Amino acid sequence: LKLNPLDDGPIPGALTGNAEAVAHIVATARPLDLLLFANKTYIGGRFVPGRFTHSAIYLGTEPELRALGLWNDPAIRPLHADIRAGRILLEAFRPVVRMIEPQVPLQTDSVAILRPALSPAQRREAARRGVSKLGVPFDFYFDARTPDALACTELIQYAIPWIHFDETITYGRPAVMPDAMVAQAIRGKGLRLIEHVRGTADGGFRVEGVRPVMRDIAAFWGPPPG
Repeated sequence: LKLNPLDDGPIPGALTGNAEAVAHIVATARPLDLLLFANKTYIGGRFVPGRFTHSAIYLGTEPELRALGLWNDPAIRPLHADIRAGRILLEAFRPVVRMIEPQVPLQTDSVAILRPALSPAQRREAARRGVSKLGVPFDFYFDARTPDALACTELIQYAIPWIHFDETITYGRPAVMPDAMVAQAIRGKGLRLIEHVRGTADGGFRVEGVRPVMRDIAAFWGPPPG
């Protein structure tokens, strides 16, 4: 199923095609972690302001969902074939909310893994809420107040209502910018930055902590006042 002609062919990025990096990220992430993607190599990544321009929810593998007590949940049972086929991420991307293999959005320059401060029960409910939006149209207006259409960070907002995500008024509409979500994790406001994985010029990758991410965000927006 080709959801959009822009999905055809590889997307340029420092992590594109790096199977070792994908395996590392999947091994590091836990169910309901958030993946924030930064890609300024690809022209499409330059349309969204900031360093980070896209996000997805790591739903988890079959063993992880079994351990969480979700595998046989009525909300997850219809997705068994998708998950077993490797579609373990949930993302809002044109044209609709979908399940996708990690290597597709990981055609990018770098990715930040964020861990929400949630109890196991909240993680289960967040998964149910997130997958309930499969097939919902993409929000091309990026308006956080339109539940009938969802952009990438809006899907996260809906799935995880226990965390207040910092909003920015963009073109007169409230929106959660991916950079703001990463900055919120750096500050420890309901989220924690687990690690940042950056593709390198030699085709490899390196794992980073908070400071390089802070520099990346500051390079676009400028240092915080004071």
